[in-house]
Amino acid sequence: MSNDQEPTPRGRWDRCGDFVLQALVRLSPKAFRFSNEREILDHASCLLAASPGPMRKAKLWCRLALNLLCTAIRLHLDKIFSPYRVAPKPAEQVRANRRRSDLLSDLPSDLRGGLRLLAKHKIATLVATLSMGMGIGGTTATFTALNGILLTALPVESPRELFEVKARRVAGDFNISYPIFEALHREQEVFSGMFAASGSELVRAQRDGRALSNVFAESVSGDYFEVLRVGNVKGRSLNRSDDSPGGGDTGPAAMISHAFWKRQFLLDPKAIGETLTVEGLTYTIVGITPSGFFGASLGSQPDVWLPMSTSMPESRLSWRTGTFFKIMARVDSDLAQELVEERASALLQRVLDEEEQQGLKTMVRAEEQISNLRIGLEPAANGFGTLRTSYSLPLQVLMGIVCLVLLIACCNIAALQLAQVTSRRREFATRAALGASRIRVFRQLLAENLLLACFGGIVGLILAPYGLRMLSTFLVENRGSQALTLELDLRMLAFTATVTAATGVLFGLLPALRGSGISLQTNLRAGAGNHTPTRSARRLGSALVIGQLALALVLLIGSGLLLKSLVLLNQVDLGFEPERVLSAAVSFKSKQQTPESREQFLTRLDQELSSIPGVTGVAYSWLGLFSTADLSAEVEIEGFEVSEEPPEARLNAVSPGYFETHGSARLEGRAFTDSDRLGAPTVTIVNSTFHEMYFGEEAAIGKTIQLSGDDRVLEIVGVYEDLQWNNLREEKTPMFFLASRQWDMPVGSVAVRTDTNPSSLSRTVEERLQGLGAGALITRIEVLSAWIDSTVSRERILARLATIFGALGLFLAGIGLYGLLASVVASQRSEFAVRMALGATQRQVAWLIQRRNLGLVSAGGAVGIPIALLSSRLLGSFVFGLKTTDVVTLATAIIALLVIGLATGYLPARKAGRLQVISALRHE
Repeated sequence: MSNDQEPTPRGRWDRCGDFVLQALVRLSPKAFRFSNEREILDHASCLLAASPGPMRKAKLWCRLALNLLCTAIRLHLDKIFSPYRVAPKPAEQVRANRRRSDLLSDLPSDLRGGLRLLAKHKIATLVATLSMGMGIGGTTATFTALNGILLTALPVESPRELFEVKARRVAGDFNISYPIFEALHREQEVFSGMFAASGSELVRAQRDGRALSNVFAESVSGDYFEVLRVGNVKGRSLNRSDDSPGGGDTGPAAMISHAFWKRQFLLDPKAIGETLTVEGLTYTIVGITPSGFFGASLGSQPDVWLPMSTSMPESRLSWRTGTFFKIMARVDSDLAQELVEERASALLQRVLDEEEQQGLKTMVRAEEQISNLRIGLEPAANGFGTLRTSYSLPLQVLMGIVCLVLLIACCNIAALQLAQVTSRRREFATRAALGASRIRVFRQLLAENLLLACFGGIVGLILAPYGLRMLSTFLVENRGSQALTLELDLRMLAFTATVTAATGVLFGLLPALRGSGISLQTNLRAGAGNHTPTRSARRLGSALVIGQLALALVLLIGSGLLLKSLVLLNQVDLGFEPERVLSAAVSFKSKQQTPESREQFLTRLDQELSSIPGVTGVAYSWLGLFSTADLSAEVEIEGFEVSEEPPEARLNAVSPGYFETHGSARLEGRAFTDSDRLGAPTVTIVNSTFHEMYFGEEAAIGKTIQLSGDDRVLEIVGVYEDLQWNNLREEKTPMFFLASRQWDMPVGSVAVRTDTNPSSLSRTVEERLQGLGAGALITRIEVLSAWIDSTVSRERILARLATIFGALGLFLAGIGLYGLLASVVASQRSEFAVRMALGATQRQVAWLIQRRNLGLVSAGGAVGIPIALLSSRLLGSFVFGLKTTDVVTLATAIIALLVIGLATGYLPARKAGRLQVISALRHE
């Protein structure tokens, strides 16, 4: 090549390789980097350019990168620990330098040797990598979910100063009504600030006359953003002047989220000042929240924040017995929580006492004393939300399950490494004869284990996002709201790296110690084919397998309890027939101001839905079945003597045909009819529990009840079977129903019964509801059985995951058992051959293996049953209809373990029984 010829252009991979090497050099301390960086990079470039072929170049590049990384680590360690070192004597210094040099220079060769060994045993490496990867991936995904729900604080200033404010009575905590909140807000002096929030709800929204879909809004008091101390707001935040009837100086104001700004306004800065119509009222956008702010409720991010006074009806804000709002306060860190609670409780009691003296309705029950009501503060650094309450325990249980699977996988790997150490005894003895020290052999084995752990960590990191995505679909506070955002971050990567390193070191430690402690004289004297393990090695291998079987039994019993509970939940008598019933949660914008207009609207609603082909029944009600909504009231019952507390029962306002549409059985009397309307005698229907609790054997028909605080007397005209109301776990409670046309209550749920597939009518029902001209907002429309299934989603996902991980744990334990029995057959070939030469039959030799197999399985069961009985108590809140010591579940799990054990031991036993005597003896 001539001197003036242009150099060959470098490819993209060459430039990437140079960039990585340069980054590795820059990991070193500054002093070393400034003096040697250019020389190292030039030398590396020359070596790579002179290396022929892509494979050799890749190997050389890996060796250079590994050497640079080791050099950087050594230099940083020297820099950290050099101030604490005592100056050694010259001879000690020489030996220390030699040991350090040997350690760093041998590391690349140890890793290369480990890679060759893993590549030689491909199947064992694949099984170990996948099993460890599944355990690490599941652990990482579950820990990420736990971190996002329990550990991640609100993205605001000083979140540890935030507390949720509740009132406390003997029966438990409850929320404070809005009038009480306003009184506390005006007079309190112990909080830095406090606010009320309604929670995120789906609303009707329009922009420039165009309807927007899936818009969630939250009504908040004026101090919301000030108390939370949300920074980096574009525009301005809502303030106290905005939270007044009619809004502030510029009228009703609103704030929007960064996600809503991006979705609807494409990040246009001119969005501030534009108008947004929500539920018929026009708001001016005054500010945009930061991109990381999701509100004060975990798992339900609002798109719009509206002032309480302009977005909530006056009747709801003035309701002194209603507790529909959540309250949060900020407490200075230098104040003790007990002192703040004491002062706030005194203020609460004073406000309630003033209400009582003025004769106002209050949230204090008739039998309660005001002095017994107190203020309780609960830490709210992570925000509001039932998500934490509902899923913290399931995630903790799931974390325990995946940790057990990881432990089984690690025991499996330890047993595999132990078997390989036994088969490599002559290799280690030869190394020792050639001068290798015990620490040198130990480092070689530990490097192999760390490589295996790294491969498992990489697989786990690949699987973790899929497991996290599956968990995220279930971790939402309400259907239709924006899901909780769970992503792998640096902390999760650090967690995965820690788990990987810990599993590699801890479970590779015993095999490495045993391999490095090989007796030179004994093993060199052994024959080439003699791989008989020592007694201690056999005991250690058996202990590892017994541990795997015990942990697998724990997983089997736990998953069995969860599955059986789920089956029993699905067999609960609902009191109605959900099949072929389509249920919709609906809200109507227009308010029927007069009884006549309301009557006309209900008639149109009934006619529109009844005219749909295939519809055989129509019902509407205030509250829907399995909608999580609930309402109770104190009642006065004819002939029932009040002893301590007045009777309390659930209530709902329902339409004629409600019970027939849902398929509920009538026990006595009649159903509601079209004649039960305004002007007619007020009537009610009770359930069987109400009848039994308050009337006993007497007839309920014709008796009367009266709502506390209402003058109307209700005559009981019917008794129906109990309806399972909000969830499948709840016990039967007394309940009474009001005739919807006799009470001015909104329609919140619509149901239709069909003689066809209900799902096929969902679009038609939605169109008919929208066509009523009342601005129908349908938040959810599904078959009623789907509503019921959604209430047990927590139990279902936990049962499914427990079953999957239980089967995986049993599979891994079976692999470990098979590996141990196969090693026994391989190491005792000569013994079996001698037995058969002396007259033992194939069945007798096979029975020797199966007897050992049954012994291991029995020992695993004996160890696992007590552990399972103790740990199953953690599942108490998830078990339904049976005890955690259910005999059938225990017996089924033991039989499953026994069957897997016998099936696993069949092949090794068969191989031992079919041993060729002459060939085995000749080999020895």
